[in-house]
Amino acid sequence: MLRHNLSLFSILLAFLIGAFGLAPHASAATLTLSGGSSATIGQTISVPLLVSIEGSEVLNAVSAEVRFPTSLLTLQSISKTGSVMSFWAEEPSYSNNNGTASLQGIVPNPGWKGQAGTVVTFVFKVKASGSATISFSSASVLANDGLGTNILSKTFSKTLSFGDSAPQATSPTPTSGAPLAPVLTSSTHPDPSMWYNDANPLFSWKVPADVTAVRLLYDKNPVSSPSILYSPAINRKQLSDVGDGTYYFHAQFQNANGWGAISHMRFQVDTVPPKAFTIKVVRESSGENPQPILSFETTDATSGIDYYTVTVADAVPIMVTKSHAAQYLLPIEKSGEETIVVHTYDKAGNTITESATLTIVAIESPTITTYSKQLKADEPFTVSGTTYSEADVRITIQNSSGDTETESTTADASGNFSLIWTKHLDAGTFSFIAVAKGASGAMSLPTEPSIFVVAGTPLAQWGSTALGYLLFAFAVVAAIAFVAGVGYILWYRLGHLRRRLKHMTVRSGRGVQYDFERIMDDLHSLATLLHKAKQSRQLTKEEDVILETLKHHLKKMEDDILSRLEQIDDEAGQ
Repeated sequence: MLRHNLSLFSILLAFLIGAFGLAPHASAATLTLSGGSSATIGQTISVPLLVSIEGSEVLNAVSAEVRFPTSLLTLQSISKTGSVMSFWAEEPSYSNNNGTASLQGIVPNPGWKGQAGTVVTFVFKVKASGSATISFSSASVLANDGLGTNILSKTFSKTLSFGDSAPQATSPTPTSGAPLAPVLTSSTHPDPSMWYNDANPLFSWKVPADVTAVRLLYDKNPVSSPSILYSPAINRKQLSDVGDGTYYFHAQFQNANGWGAISHMRFQVDTVPPKAFTIKVVRESSGENPQPILSFETTDATSGIDYYTVTVADAVPIMVTKSHAAQYLLPIEKSGEETIVVHTYDKAGNTITESATLTIVAIESPTITTYSKQLKADEPFTVSGTTYSEADVRITIQNSSGDTETESTTADASGNFSLIWTKHLDAGTFSFIAVAKGASGAMSLPTEPSIFVVAGTPLAQWGSTALGYLLFAFAVVAAIAFVAGVGYILWYRLGHLRRRLKHMTVRSGRGVQYDFERIMDDLHSLATLLHKAKQSRQLTKEEDVILETLKHHLKKMEDDILSRLEQIDDEAGQ
């Protein structure tokens, strides 16, 4: 119950911490039990627990429960040195009676991401010979997304082989009264069975009060006697630029009674990466066998090959053992041209990388045999077809706005599949495609889009029809009102224009009448003068012609002007 409460507390704590920094989901995480693969009875062996994060994911918390065989191993300690965890919701703990160890670590915002980060290191002591597997009984890796999403995709256990004889040298029997053998430790090379790529090992020991001097030496002999004297005694020694290989560090104390027993500590150095290699295609991808077979086997001269990782495009790296490197069946998620990256690790952690570009052939697309083309309101969409035996089939529906939803089903042994859509579909026009994923992991190309229509509810249809009629009627009324309004405006404007024209005509006519009256007055005056001149004297012939012509034209003009003015008055009065 206590562990259950602690687990709930840690998950809640991880959620609260992650809530202050959200990270997008992009990939996944792996937990790996790493370290050496062999040891002997009485020897200690370190097994680091490593976490790796891929893509844009960020780690917030790690929890794990590990099992180990108590008949072969004793768990001596769990080291937090070098851990990527910042603090612990549950401190690392273990039980040698039950053969279990557990932990719950947290990294506050902004979290942690990377490859092969150390969570803890389990330090075991070998009790008996045989083969022991250290594995996970439960585990989780929570994302720093404010939701506590478990992004753990895979765990890797560790198998160890134990022999009968210890490779580490033993100390000779000390002289009576002389100091005991120094207890040697190393922060850089703590496990004698493991390989390290650090060529500058550091060793330390505690110096008793009565010790006056210490002798040191390192070589490849397990039982050498040290010869380099340090007086007064020092309590640590760092070596530099040690070559690759297996070595032993020797130390011996001296007090007033003489030189004591000698301690020997083995350490192993490998700074050179594995031998360069190429990725060979043993079998090409084809329609019948989309998964290619690759070979990328190589060697390491010093510590030996530990494992490989294979990454296809941006997917999570897959750990591959040495036994599978010569004939590796590549798992695939999609067709097309893909970049394959292989990382090779030796037992010291040195790595070499190679990549290749492969063309993955797609499997055949599913065949759609029947589907719902016309659906009533709330009637489920159904689709059936054929594909490969027991293949996964993904149906993706897209609405007229471009939004998509996907649901999946599995074909039977004969390759037949059917799917009843579970999500609600609004009224409208939709298209769908189907994609198959075979047992090998190969993906097909999508089918050609097919169209289907979902009708609205009867009430919605009636409402739509009524609304249509109302809109039509409104449009007709609006058109009539528009025509009437325009007609009224034109009638009003034309009437106004007509009145203005009449007014202008009357004014113009009266102006013309006034002008002609003045002209006629002048002409009458001229005619009157000529007539008076005729009474007092004889007019010349020309004057007499002018007088007669003026009389004639004045009469005609007067009659014509009067006629036109009467016509204008008549029109203006209408």
